[in-house]
Amino acid sequence: MIYIGKGEAVSPTQASPSCVVTPLRHIEGERRTYEGFLQSFASHSHSHYAIGFVRRGMRTLECNGETHALVPGDVVVFNPGDVHGCVQSGEGAFAYDSFALPARAFGSTKLAGPVLRNCGARDAFTMFADAVECAADRYVAEDALFALRDALSRDGVAESIASVPRRNREAALRTYAYLRGHMADPVAVGELARREGISEFALIRAYKSEFSITPSQHLLSMRVDCARDLLVRGASPADVAAATGFSDQAHLTRAFRQRIGSTPAAYRAMVTGGDVQ
Repeated sequence: MIYIGKGEAVSPTQASPSCVVTPLRHIEGERRTYEGFLQSFASHSHSHYAIGFVRRGMRTLECNGETHALVPGDVVVFNPGDVHGCVQSGEGAFAYDSFALPARAFGSTKLAGPVLRNCGARDAFTMFADAVECAADRYVAEDALFALRDALSRDGVAESIASVPRRNREAALRTYAYLRGHMADPVAVGELARREGISEFALIRAYKSEFSITPSQHLLSMRVDCARDLLVRGASPADVAAATGFSDQAHLTRAFRQRIGSTPAAYRAMVTGGDVQ
């Protein structure tokens, strides 16, 4: 018998392997879910990052000439160019969740790996998986991506401001000024980075070092702050959403509640003494 998970048992003929690949919403990349695998994986490398979590089964991993044992609960990290392959060890079929993320997603940062067994790495993987699955917009997904990178960096923390090139810090300040002046306009951080001649990740990293928040989340905060001012003056939530750059009233409501703790309509009623509409 081949045992899959605690208390589950199937025969070798019942263990039908499957690999499901799903494009991520809001950010570039894909989720890959492997279930019931007994086959070996030949040595290979990727031009992208591969970050995964072992759910069941055990494997012997060869990565860049070193041997590692994989067990349930391990977080597995392959940087672009890492040469890796694995073989089955033990009877339990292999179950594995992973994300393939382009090299530019992390600015080609060297992540820790290939095998991490600390709670911080596990929590970061779980939070990222939940965030990209449920993210209502790219701002949430972008923050989750940045948090994952921080958790998996070699020292477990983001670089200090001193390690950010001056050019990038100046780009972050110009980006802030642009966001303030174009608050209601559609803004693509990648396009702003291209104008500055740096990668999107480098701009986000520099911006967060300067302002302790990503540019996308900062823009949302600016929009919510402006929305609050308009609501105080009695503007309707629908008009406020259009005036402050939100895609619709529902988007405004979601962002407003996350930061103020109330819906825009309820907030307007409380500060103006009117009715919730």
